[in-house]
Amino acid sequence: MDGAPEPTSVGLCWFEPAAPHQTPRFDRDRLPPGLQIAGPAIVEDAWSTIVVPPGYVLRADAMGHLWINEVVA
Repeated sequence: MDGAPEPTSVGLCWFEPAAPHQTPRFDRDRLPPGLQIAGPAIVEDAWSTIVVPPGYVLRADAMGHLWINEVVA
């Protein structure tokens, strides 16, 4: 698969009291190895929902694991 998959949907999510964020939702089964998704984002599969808050990045590895790390400026 070339590039990032398209979100399955985009909706408003609250991560802080000030205002909601437009947040894409992704299907975990469509995330290729090496993909990075900057938060905010939601990744879903049949068993779980993974929330990537603003200021964090999710990375999919070759074994299918998802890693979430804080972005350090």
